[in-house]
Amino acid sequence: MEPSGPPVHPSRGSRWAFFVALNLVAFVLAAAIFIGVLYADGLSPLFQRFYEWLRAHPVASCALAISPLACSLLVGYGYARRSRGSNSTAAPEARNEKESNIVP
Repeated sequence: MEPSGPPVHPSRGSRWAFFVALNLVAFVLAAAIFIGVLYADGLSPLFQRFYEWLRAHPVASCALAISPLACSLLVGYGYARRSRGSNSTAAPEARNEKESNIVP
């Protein structure tokens, strides 16, 4: 099998074109959501009931407000456990190497 050569990267112009195109898509979606919420008067009773429910349940409001923090803490905890797990499996191997290098 012959080597395939260096990877081919898109030119600077095509990268900018993708960047601009994807940003235009994002702006159109954001504008559609904004206009939809701003002018969707049919959703007002739904939003009013949701607001009243949140006012009646402050614990739910607090949970919704801190859920991004809770999610980030949960992800961080998972990474920490994975890191500790890999270190604990690597530690005995490192000890065995150190002990084998000791010459009496």
